[in-house]
Amino acid sequence: MKLSLVRLSGGDADVPAHIRQQMATNWYVRHFNSYTTRGRANSVIAVIGAKQIASEPAKQAAPAPHASSAQKGGHH
Repeated sequence: MKLSLVRLSGGDADVPAHIRQQMATNWYVRHFNSYTTRGRANSVIAVIGAKQIASEPAKQAAPAPHASSAQKGGHH
């Protein structure tokens, strides 16, 4: 799931609307939504994302299979 990677690159403010809609459908994102305000989900989702993605490089937050999503999500 590249959604967790987008989360790491920025905060909720940097996440595009269409990505937010997809994130709302993920139970683990909804579950950790409360933690994001405290800035704790970054490390937690990083671990979960690394396990779920596996095929995608967890180090690179901005580069993703979908160029449009990467530019909007990783853009500061």
